[in-house]
Amino acid sequence: MTFMFQAPIDSAFFVRFDAGKITDIRELSPGVSAPSDFVISGAPEVWRAVLGRKMAPVFALTRGQLRVKGKKSSLLKRMPAFRYILDSMASMDLSGR
Repeated sequence: MTFMFQAPIDSAFFVRFDAGKITDIRELSPGVSAPSDFVISGAPEVWRAVLGRKMAPVFALTRGQLRVKGKKSSLLKRMPAFRYILDSMASMDLSGR
């Protein structure tokens, strides 16, 4: 899956899973894509709310604040992994950045 953060951040992160484990994670260079079943994109303030646990990711998806390109059925099958990644990202201390 690929996570895209819109302007002003303009960054994308690729995550690959194999047998329920993350096997690759990397920031993509601008204009570069990676083969993904789906791409999840949203504005930085939406990602901030999701990662700050102020908004449920499913709520953001159903309201169109996070958009999915690609196989939505694939995302639904991987929803536990998606939630795990978001929980892991939310638990990081980014205060030094």
